Amino acid sequence: MIPETFAETKRYFLCPHCGKGKMFYSHLKVLDTFGPWHCDDCGCAVTGRITETGLEIEKHPERIVKTTEILRLEPAEPVVLLVEGMRFVDGKYASKTEDDEVGSKTFFYEENRSHLNTLHEVKGFITRGEVGEPFDLVKYVGYVDEPATEEQILEKYRRNT
Repeated sequence: MIPETFAETKRYFLCPHCGKGKMFYSHLKVLDTFGPWHCDDCGCAVTGRITETGLEIEKHPERIVKTTEILRLEPAEPVVLLVEGMRFVDGKYASKTEDDEVGSKTFFYEENRSHLNTLHEVKGFITRGEVGEPFDLVKYVGYVDEPATEEQILEKYRRNT
């Protein structure tokens, strides 16, 4: 079987401040405005609009500095993460029993996977016996400008807690 293939074009412009950072605008339509957008490389800002003939942008002097934000979990009771997962139902990878599936998932989440990867897939929480958004789950502790070392992050955490 030969699948049908597709080519996708993404429109972007380079940061007018540094000439490096790509700023994608394929999702915008004529007469849409945007910004301020900040370059991932230099942090400088641009605004703009899509015109009938292309794109108009304006440089701005303000810029951002990337930071590592330090948040502390302070649950009053256990927090349960609801994570989007999957399981095989047919073929050679399908589990033969429920115990096989549980064993496979236990290994996957507890031994074979970074919890940071799992957090990208969180789609909800259970707290206080209800599914919802636990807005009081984290406490802001501080920040450290990037690039940050582990020592800098730990020092800021210890100083502020």
